[in-house]
Amino acid sequence: MAGLFISFEGGDGAGKSTQVRALAQWISEQGFAVTTTREPGGTELGAQIRQMLLEGGAVSPRAEALLYAADRAHHIATKVRPALERGDVVISDRYFDSSVAYQGAARALPKEQVRALSLWAVENLLPDLTILLDLPVENGAVRVGAEQDRIEAEGVQFHQNVRAEFLHLAQAEPNRIKVIDGSQSIEEIAQQVRELVAPLLTALQQNESLAKAQPQEQSQFASGAQHGLTTQYESDTQSESRSQNELHGTQNQSVAQNESGNRTSGKSESDAQKESDCQNESRSQNGPNVQNEPNAKNESGTPNSAAARQNLGNAASQNLGNVVSQNLGNNATVAVSPFNPEICTEQES
Repeated sequence: MAGLFISFEGGDGAGKSTQVRALAQWISEQGFAVTTTREPGGTELGAQIRQMLLEGGAVSPRAEALLYAADRAHHIATKVRPALERGDVVISDRYFDSSVAYQGAARALPKEQVRALSLWAVENLLPDLTILLDLPVENGAVRVGAEQDRIEAEGVQFHQNVRAEFLHLAQAEPNRIKVIDGSQSIEEIAQQVRELVAPLLTALQQNESLAKAQPQEQSQFASGAQHGLTTQYESDTQSESRSQNELHGTQNQSVAQNESGNRTSGKSESDAQKESDCQNESRSQNGPNVQNEPNAKNESGTPNSAAARQNLGNAASQNLGNVVSQNLGNNATVAVSPFNPEICTEQES
């Protein structure tokens, strides 16, 4: 919680109520919001419980412990916690340590059970500081005077047990419970109380400043993070754009190269076909007569025209088949055109 919770403890007549008022005034002068309260009686319901406990008839020890716990539960839930959540300094005249001392030690109830009951009632809310005003029982009785409530009217031994238990609690929890000699003057006690409370007020003020700064820091961090995300997004977008442009450029270059290669390849294949046709035709006219010359004669040595024509036809057919097969193997779309002597004449020239 944001606030500060201080409780005062001590036997009857120790001067708790006086110091609560003095401390509240001083803290208010330091610029802090202060809420003062007491147990029992800090709420409307608590006032009714206080009337039954202190001004009514006899109450059994366990019923007494339960009534105090009931008052405490309602008191913390409806008054103390809301004040702490607002950031107030809450000062309470008595808290659960009184139940341990009065109902636990003085009424001979199990002290751990009484403590556990109170902690359950307040959801384990502990004071940041508990100031124990220690005063001998005899001195306290003198301060109370003759007009006493039901608890104050208990015997000396009862109050001795209460005092002993308070001191025991302070010894068990020295960090939370600070003991001040209650026999000193009001101003001396108030000065010592202020010395104990001052560091807590400083810490509270620092915490408040930190709490106010955190939203601004979070806002700045969120703004910086958003800026970083925007910058990263822009960088990624630019990188993606460059990658796409490079990819398109590579694709366009590849297409251009393919088109150029196809045009070049097409021309070469056409020329090669024409040249091959010319060469094959030339070989068909000249070569077979020489190659097959021995076979072109009959036994008498005279040319055999039928054999010559057969050899010439076989050669021409074979050469033409080779050209077609070769061209079709290189490019399945190439068409074989009829032999044109004029083309050969132009190429030879």
